[in-house]
Amino acid sequence: MFDLKQEYPNLARHLAKLRSDPAVQFAEAIERGEQSAGQGQFKGHVTLKELEPRLAG
Repeated sequence: MFDLKQEYPNLARHLAKLRSDPAVQFAEAIERGEQSAGQGQFKGHVTLKELEPRLAG
């Protein structure tokens, strides 16, 4: 493997900045299947089939 901070310091800084963003923290928690303290707007996952009528044809 490699040392991200040493070999790619700009990328390491960018990833650290992203991970400190509350929206990214929320998204990562949801992707891990965890309950996340959001603002109540997330109503759950939907399937592509459920979205199909809303997609441009």
